[in-house]
Amino acid sequence: MVVRYERCSRDGGWTSSTSSVAAFGRPRACGIPESTVRRRIAELVGGGTLMFEVEVDSRLYGRHLDVICRLDVHPAALGDVASALGSHPEVAFAATTTGVTGILAFLELADGAHLHRYLTERIGALPGVQRAETEIVAQWVKRAGPLVALRA
Repeated sequence: MVVRYERCSRDGGWTSSTSSVAAFGRPRACGIPESTVRRRIAELVGGGTLMFEVEVDSRLYGRHLDVICRLDVHPAALGDVASALGSHPEVAFAATTTGVTGILAFLELADGAHLHRYLTERIGALPGVQRAETEIVAQWVKRAGPLVALRA
């Protein structure tokens, strides 16, 4: 597998380069001092270019049911409903969307009874929610973070 990354050139500038994964992440294998790599990573993180995400298997904390939830929300309530969902521990992902429904959410729940309680007690209590459509995920085919295109 080949990856593209930036590396320090002999004149101290940064150039785009390609290397094997075996060498990537091991500064000495690339001929770059570890201190330079640490400094450059800190710069990239500080500038928002490099970010780290951790995905934890929800089954490890008792969430065995993944549910896709689409909410039909009155337009004036979109912001309030989206903010409320952001505070719910059951919501792994939420976004306002265009189309038939106004909000898409991925839920991580313990079981069917938890889904029922969540819909009736939490979603049903939100002003502006007119309808909820749910789909239980049978199997995730792909579940990953955003794909980032490599610079040319």
